[in-house]
Amino acid sequence: MDKPSCLAFFLMKVYSVNQNNNTPATTTLSADQAELNALRGWLIMAASALIGLGVVLIYSASAIRSAQAGFSTFYYVEKQVVWIAISVVVMLLCSRIDYHYLEKLRWGFLLLALGLLAAVMIPGIGTVTNGARRWFRFGSMSIQPSEAVKILMVVVTAAFLSRMGKKLTKSFFSFIIAALLPLSAAAMIAIEPD
Repeated sequence: MDKPSCLAFFLMKVYSVNQNNNTPATTTLSADQAELNALRGWLIMAASALIGLGVVLIYSASAIRSAQAGFSTFYYVEKQVVWIAISVVVMLLCSRIDYHYLEKLRWGFLLLALGLLAAVMIPGIGTVTNGARRWFRFGSMSIQPSEAVKILMVVVTAAFLSRMGKKLTKSFFSFIIAALLPLSAAAMIAIEPD
C-alpha cells in the first residue's frame, strides 16, 4: 500500500460510520486502556526524572575530577548521556518484541544465565578486577554477566509464573520451584570468588 492509500484506510477505520445508527465509530479508549496510558505517562516521567537527577549528580561528583585530569568538566556527563541514548534506543527496540516469543525461550534463557555465571568463575575466561572474579573482559570493555542474569531471571520467572497461573496458589511445590529459579542464580553469584 502506498502512503495515500494507507492514510485513507486508516481514516476509514477511525471515522467509519456505525451501520445501525449512522453515528461515527467511537475512538475513545476503554477505562482500562486509559488507566494504563496514564500509568505509562507517570512511569515515563518518573524514569526521566531519575535519569535527569543521575546526570546532575554525575556532574556534581565528577566535574572537578575531570578538570584535574585535563578533560572537560562535562566529560563523564557526556559519556553518561551517550549511554542514556543507547539505552533508550535499546528500550524502544525491546518494546517492539512480543513477550510471548520470550516466553518460548525461557529455558534457553535459564541455561544461558547459569552458563554465564559458571563461565565467569573459570580462570582465563572470567577476569579478576579489584580482587573479585566477576567480569568478562573484551579488549578495553568489561562485562559483568550478573547484570544480564538479572534481566534473564526476571523473564524466566515471569514466564514460569504465567504458565502456572492459579495452580501456583494451590500447590506449594509450584511455589518452591518459582522461588528456586531466581535463587539458583543468586547462589551462583554469591559463590563467585571475592
